[in-house]
Amino acid sequence: MKEACAIANTILIVLATGFEAKAADVASAVQVKAPRFEQAYDWSGLYVGGHAGYGGGSFGPGTNPLPQQGAFFPRSITGLIGGYQAGYNLQLANKWVLGVEADISFTSPLDRPKLVPAPFSATFDYFGTARGRIGYAFGTWLPYVTGGAAWGRTRINLNDADGEIVGNKSRMHLGWVAGAGVEFAMGGNWSGKVEYNYIDLGARTYGLGDVPLPDVRADPQVHAVKLGLNYRLWDTPPWVAGNSAIKPPSLPESTDWNVHGQTTVIAQGYPSFRAPYQGVNSLPGAGRTRETWTVSAFLGWRLWEGGEFYFNPELAQGFGIGGTLGLAGFPNGEAQKGGAEYPKFRAQRYFFRQTFGLGGEQEDVADAANQLPGKRDIDRVTVTVGRFAVGDFFDGNSYAKDPRADFLNWAMWSSGAYDFPADLPGMTRGAVVELNRKD
Repeated sequence: MKEACAIANTILIVLATGFEAKAADVASAVQVKAPRFEQAYDWSGLYVGGHAGYGGGSFGPGTNPLPQQGAFFPRSITGLIGGYQAGYNLQLANKWVLGVEADISFTSPLDRPKLVPAPFSATFDYFGTARGRIGYAFGTWLPYVTGGAAWGRTRINLNDADGEIVGNKSRMHLGWVAGAGVEFAMGGNWSGKVEYNYIDLGARTYGLGDVPLPDVRADPQVHAVKLGLNYRLWDTPPWVAGNSAIKPPSLPESTDWNVHGQTTVIAQGYPSFRAPYQGVNSLPGAGRTRETWTVSAFLGWRLWEGGEFYFNPELAQGFGIGGTLGLAGFPNGEAQKGGAEYPKFRAQRYFFRQTFGLGGEQEDVADAANQLPGKRDIDRVTVTVGRFAVGDFFDGNSYAKDPRADFLNWAMWSSGAYDFPADLPGMTRGAVVELNRKD
């Protein structure tokens, strides 16, 4: 009996020990698998970005504002606008976000076909703002209000009887801006925003006493809607001593949109030469130097399976030597988009592309400008509708197709090729249907 009790006690001890071990394992497992509350999205940090949009408003009565190109919107005193911004956000513990931002916007080129001759006319060179921002973070969404100082440069052009510009005067304006917007995280360090600004630049008077015209009072007021894209650089500047801040978790990068860009600066000049016979279209005998500068963005969005939308906004500034006259083969192809002392904004390409796969073998598609990464059928039909360059689809010369990367001379990539429908920057509206087969 004593032996049986001893055996029973031993079994109970073993079972109890085993139970304790299991309980410890369970407790340990519970501790390991306890729910963790991940850190919320943090808007703090320095960022840079760009924007595109549309504006309108008035220069005041009697200023004869010049109509700027609106593309698919009505022409206005600004037309389409584009530019850059930079700022810094600080998110507080209570989810309020304080920030500062500065931006500069440039207007579209003149809508010449609809220009009405007048003795003088008003237009913008540029306008900018320096603003405070305050918003409340709803996770990856940040609605905010904004306001601060604004400045801009206006220009009064003096015209002859045919409407040609024969002189101009410029003035700087200082005023204020107020508005509201919403920003949203898009993945990685990228965020997008939609913003409205009301800009009052204050009145300036142009004295035209040197010509038989009355003084002109320019009082520009602008309503602007902007779509922006920002890239966050860091949370705390790296030069701050003892910086041990850890970046908040970023959203994963998405393959349903991409961003690419380019910028090109070209400077050309020549020394003085003897030119006993000169005309208005001759290359000036006095030596001179001119430059051009372009900045382009290539934005792509995947709308659904096989459906994609692309947008290529561009800023262009500068002049060709001799006003692009006096040379049979002009040496700077970028100058066809210049002709402005300050950058001008153009929408350039905007098109929808639908790919219909025909089945069978597939191929990889690399991430590139106007090309989203992924896979597609080798046998396919592709439909493209919108605004693009004919050279995007035909005459694919590898050496003389784009003056930003190939030969600069117009005779190599433009005049030396077949004629094709296009506006001045080389774009047109239309549709293309392509059939691709493996064989």
